[in-house]
Amino acid sequence: MNLLTDNFTINLSPLSLVAFVVVLVLAGLGVYAFYKSRKEKSSRQKTGFLGKPLLQFSALFIMLAAVAGVYFLSEEETGVLIEAEKQVKIEIEHKVLSSEGNKRTVQFRATPIVDGDAWGAEGDRFDIIWNIRPSAEVESKGQEQVDFFEVSKSSEDTSEYVTTLLSGSYSLKLIVSIEGESFEEIKDIEI
Repeated sequence: MNLLTDNFTINLSPLSLVAFVVVLVLAGLGVYAFYKSRKEKSSRQKTGFLGKPLLQFSALFIMLAAVAGVYFLSEEETGVLIEAEKQVKIEIEHKVLSSEGNKRTVQFRATPIVDGDAWGAEGDRFDIIWNIRPSAEVESKGQEQVDFFEVSKSSEDTSEYVTTLLSGSYSLKLIVSIEGESFEEIKDIEI
């Protein structure tokens, strides 16, 4: 069972119905006690509809109507949908393989960590976009921005990108996409 992709439904109807009935019963008892205390204070008999006291009759009618309303409203199941979200972190490594003058051949590696597991669950596939931007100083020496796309990477086919760059400062931006969700990591590096 994968908690990240499963949906959970909690049915609130029976619980709501029980809580509402308990509140109604308590309210009815409160109204009855209030009425009894008022009745004892007044000695003359007050009659309403068909010789019955109107307050008790109306309170009984309201309670029955409320119970019937709750019953019909509870026929349609209501639920709460809880969806778990993935926590994705991207580990970025770079290593200079060789240098010639001010040019460096650099190897970049990215490892997506999904909920603490490198490369996520078995069968997870990642699309990775590399964006390497030179600082203004390095760009003035002729280094252009580098973009590279990797498709369907996994623990069996890991992410690795090798390129030649001028020495200096760069901003490395990685966008990792899994199951339609994108996650971004930015890192400043010195080569």
